[in-house]
Amino acid sequence: TDVWEIPFMMQAWWLFCLCSLLFVIVSLITPRPSANQIEGLCWKHPLAAIVSESLTGIADPRAMALVLVAIMCALYWTFA
Repeated sequence: TDVWEIPFMMQAWWLFCLCSLLFVIVSLITPRPSANQIEGLCWKHPLAAIVSESLTGIADPRAMALVLVAIMCALYWTFA
């Protein structure tokens, strides 16, 4: 901030731009991985993480997210 006289939030923006550019360049330079290499890393469809398995209990992150959404809706309804 002091050396280049760039505001703090603009530093975050330019760092984001630099990282995005670096990501795109490295992605274009490196060879595409085979289907076997990425098989377990990609979902077949966007909802696969939600519907792939049944809930295992309250400690399941999906159940916790549902409880959090319910709490947020209740708080919104109470104070809005």
